[in-house]
Amino acid sequence: MATKGALDRERVARKIVAAARIHAPLVGARLQEVFSPAVAEGEPAPDFAVFLDQLARYLEMRIEEMVAKEKLHFAELDDDLAPQRRRDQAAEAVRDTLLALRSTINGAFGSDFGEKLLGVEGRTPDDPLALFRQAEEALDKLTAESLELPSLRLEGFSVDLGTLVAQLQSPLDELGRALVEVNDQSRLKEATIRERDLALGAFDVAVGSVGRIVIAFDNLAGFPEFGERIRFTVPFRRRRGTSPPEETPPAETLPAETLPADPGPAPPAGEPQPDPPSGLPEVPEIS
Repeated sequence: MATKGALDRERVARKIVAAARIHAPLVGARLQEVFSPAVAEGEPAPDFAVFLDQLARYLEMRIEEMVAKEKLHFAELDDDLAPQRRRDQAAEAVRDTLLALRSTINGAFGSDFGEKLLGVEGRTPDDPLALFRQAEEALDKLTAESLELPSLRLEGFSVDLGTLVAQLQSPLDELGRALVEVNDQSRLKEATIRERDLALGAFDVAVGSVGRIVIAFDNLAGFPEFGERIRFTVPFRRRRGTSPPEETPPAETLPAETLPADPGPAPPAGEPQPDPPSGLPEVPEIS
């Protein structure tokens, strides 16, 4: 499983990798000629074909890291399901027991004493942690040495507090263990989120940088058409606070509908001049 953002990023990167590798021999050979006058005597001439292949390999490494971190994150999400299910089941058991205790004690001693003893007023909470705290408080009061029971409301009726305590203690212990397990899983999930985000950030820097290098090499080699297919597909990290540089491709590469409209005749002198249309599309952003 992968997010749409990760799939879109991988799709863009694969195109850049393919463009770099397919055109590496032709572009590399041409760049050797272009840069040969700049190579000083005794200096090794750079092998641009090899460098383009290395760029493609580096981008593949960033793809693999991103995909691995995505898989790790979703595996951790799957691991969260069982502890959450155990927590919810234990919380339901605690809630049912509290309600039964409340009914029993209210019936035996009256609702005023029941609320004071159990610390339960109004609606019993549904939140697992709130239930745990409430049950803990009730258990402390039920087992307190200073507890004094009032007279029973009906003769011939008895209440065994030890049995009531045991019935609450078991589900409360289970809920406590489940809450700890869920909390541990939450920390692991946060760790995988951070690792995934770091991998995505490194990937975005790599794909933007490598993509521009490939485009620049294609242009320097005299093959601008090679880079046109990836010019508007390099993702930018706008959401992470990095604004992309403005890119204005040659007018002939823009679709007709994106070209500036004819402004028409100029208005008479003295009248306000209209703002010229920008005519340029925004660079797509991968979310």
